[in-house]
Amino acid sequence: IIRDLVRLSSDTVPVILYDQRGSGRSASLASPVGADIDSTMRAYVEELRTVLRHFGVERAHLVGHSFGAAIAIRFAQTFPDLTGSFH
Repeated sequence: IIRDLVRLSSDTVPVILYDQRGSGRSASLASPVGADIDSTMRAYVEELRTVLRHFGVERAHLVGHSFGAAIAIRFAQTFPDLTGSFH
């Protein structure tokens, strides 16, 4: 689904596609023993913010599926000034 959206969008807008840590071939996100889901989610949101900064993105339209959608929603809540929209 996501790759189809990338194909449709990449001719008109820049697209950054990344795997969250622990997905695909990436290493797991290091969480302290006993970390709750809220602190883990904050870490994923901060990681997305780091990715966007790395590419010089000032405002992003986010697309997420499953857990990625949860990260996009939390990112939009945490950083509304950096979020154009999410789908």
